[in-house]
Amino acid sequence: MRKVLDVGGGAKPKKDATHLIDIDPNYCKRFKKTTGREAVCYDLNKLPLPFKDETFDKIYLDMVLEHLEVNSFAFLKEINRITKTHGKLYINCPNSLFLPKRIMFLFGNLHKTFHWHHRKHFLFPTTMMYMLFDTGFHVKRKYFLMPFKNLLMPTSKFIARKFPSH
Repeated sequence: MRKVLDVGGGAKPKKDATHLIDIDPNYCKRFKKTTGREAVCYDLNKLPLPFKDETFDKIYLDMVLEHLEVNSFAFLKEINRITKTHGKLYINCPNSLFLPKRIMFLFGNLHKTFHWHHRKHFLFPTTMMYMLFDTGFHVKRKYFLMPFKNLLMPTSKFIARKFPSH
């Protein structure tokens, strides 16, 4: 059976997730109760993560990385450790280089959905590409999306595959 980890996806876990890791115990209890699958309540800022090496075939990081206090590079290295060789990583994060967002930030007029006080890192698409490569992932696809629901919150999505270490 394929193992799929949703990292920090407690409020809206991915449908194919076989495992959840989240800091909120209520999300973990709800995931266990509604799906019967494994949920780990854990502070993602504490490395290493409580999983064995090469455990998961697929990992989701959806709007999580920018909120962590731990170094993003160190966290992605840890994600690499628990991802099986040739496993997939799906990352979604805000695109901090979106021009209207930068202009609003410059003039102090941040959109109400731009929760800058919750963000620990501003992640840029190019930086994400380098970090993924340097932590052992090969980016297969990248998307720069502008959802119609909220035109001021574009995202960068990456689908990466762990390549074998030499």
